[in-house]
Amino acid sequence: MKKLTIAILAIAITAAGAVIIFGQTGGQDGKGERRFSHRGKMHKRGMMGARMFRHLDLTDAQKEQMKAIGQASRETTKGLRENMRNVRKQLRDLGTDGTFDQAAVETLAAQQAEIHKQLIIERQKVKAQMFAILTPEQKARFAEMKTQMADRMKERMEKRKARFGENKTDQ
Repeated sequence: MKKLTIAILAIAITAAGAVIIFGQTGGQDGKGERRFSHRGKMHKRGMMGARMFRHLDLTDAQKEQMKAIGQASRETTKGLRENMRNVRKQLRDLGTDGTFDQAAVETLAAQQAEIHKQLIIERQKVKAQMFAILTPEQKARFAEMKTQMADRMKERMEKRKARFGENKTDQ
């Protein structure tokens, strides 16, 4: 009986440790991305439009231009992204001593808003540059794929609403 209890305890501790390890989002993998985070994977892929460009049969020249635009944008926004990380860290650290400093929070929030605004502007600039490379046929195909994706999303949301609506009535 004693061996069985020890074995069950060892399994429980191992399982709890695995849950904790895989649930963590902290730590860096050397590239400034979180290790066990889904967000890091999304950032590697880039914006949704960039993924959709794969289905437009781009020429090699277009692919090179897209790659150059993306690389230039990453270089341009590198400082902004670093500043955003610093502001987020400062915001996380605020209030951990049990006091609330509204002026500091407002200052950091304003800094974060300004950086976010600049990143949005840069993203839109990159999007315009990428779309300028596309032919009219590719632009039309992109619009068609975007509509199809929106329809699929709407369909999923309706299914989700129906499923959760049924669950609420069952309870």
